[in-house]
Formats: sequence, C-alpha cells, structure tokens
Amino acid sequence: MIEIIDGLWAAGETKTFHINGEYLEILDCQYTCDVYLMDKVGSQLSTMKGSEASFFSRPREGFQTVQIMSPQAQYLRVFVGSGDAGTRRISSTVQVIDGGRARTIAGAAFSGVHAVGGSAGNYGRIQLWNAPGSGKRLVVKAFALSVLNATSAVLGYITPAAASGVGMRLGVSKLSGGAAGTGSVRADVVATQTVLSLITSVTTVPGQAVFRQLQEPIVLTPGYGFTLESASANNQLDGAYEWTEEALT
Repeated sequence: MIEIIDGLWAAGETKTFHINGEYLEILDCQYTCDVYLMDKVGSQLSTMKGSEASFFSRPREGFQTVQIMSPQAQYLRVFVGSGDAGTRRISSTVQVIDGGRARTIAGAAFSGVHAVGGSAGNYGRIQLWNAPGSGKRLVVKAFALSVLNATSAVLGYITPAAASGVGMRLGVSKLSGGAAGTGSVRADVVATQTVLSLITSVTTVPGQAVFRQLQEPIVLTPGYGFTLESASANNQLDGAYEWTEEALT
C-alpha cells in the first residue's frame, strides 16, 4: 500500500489524516514541520518534531492516524506506506526542491511597485514596510529602481514608516488569485534624507532600470522598512520589490 498526502498548509495549521500505515516519510517541504503518528484512539506512537524532507518514521506497531503541523505557510508532500512499501531514495540523500515554486504555491511570495514624481526641494522615497504586530518577517529577494534625471540612490533600513503621502499598496501575491501580502509598498517625499542604516548605493542612468538580485536576502522584522531614496531632490523615482513572507516562530 502506498498513499501520498500533499497540500498547502497555512502558518500554524494542523491537519489530521486517518490512514493505516507502517511507514511514513516526508518527501517535500521548505520549512520544518511536526508530525505525530497515533493509533485509532489518539495515543501517540511516534513524534517527529522539526522534521525536514527525507525524515521518516516506522513505528513497530504501525499507526492509524497522521497529524501534521506546519509553523510556516508551505506546500507539503508526505509518503505513507505499509510494511511492504517504501521509497527508492538512497539513504541520506536530500531531494532538490524547487523552493521558489513551492513558496509561490503556498501563497508566501509577493511583489510590489510604486512611483513618486519630482517635488521641488524634496527627495523621493519608495519603501517596503513591515508593520509592527504583523507577525511576519519579510525576506527581500530583489529590488529594482529607475529615475527620471541622472543621480544616485541610497538604500537602507528606516524604522518609521513612510508617510505614504503618495499612497500605499499591499503586496501582490505571485499566486494568481492569492491573498494580498502583509508587507506594503509606500511612497512619499521628504525635505531631508532619512535612511538610517545605509546598506548600499547605486548610480542610475535616466530611463534605465537598476535591478538587483540579492545573493543574501534582506530580512525585515516587524517595525522596519527597506527604503529606496533618491540622492537628488525634485526627481521622479520608480521602485519595485520581490519578497516572501514567513510567520515569526
């Protein structure tokens, strides 16, 4: 007997399956999960906390119930078999998983864009903001910006939220029909430059977008923003972000 359990788990969600089996193995997962194998009256026979792909359990007496809890939103795929069934995976090898696809399917991947026009004596800002109390961390994977006039732009953390005088847009899910993200992209203008912790700066050419795929992601905890800010006043600024969202654990 072979049966595959698969599906999307929301952050903190627990799902229970009534399946008879003698062997269980986690095939695909992006984040750790907790697996409990129980008999038909709910007594625990095996506990797998913080399990990853390729972890398995084979209780001596078999099991009748599988309960899986995921602390993060993710797609999970689990193999359940009888005593005469198993996987062909070589012991200790780890399956290569398309993590980006799995995070998009789980509804955890987002993008957002905004723009601010030139304002005399003011500097344009576009900010990816993680509001206090969001319960999420934002993992910034890439950003892009362009300007109307030649200048440079500074990029870094800023603790206060942008005033959003030009407006606020919630992150758009990369899953068609998916829910909006916790993170928001804001745009405004300020009389003085405000980036607190400078990460980098870029030199821009009018009409040419600067795109950065980050080798190591920037992680925004609640109450922090990542801001693109023009280094010259009265300059149109366009910006875009790509990020994923994870529940704080």
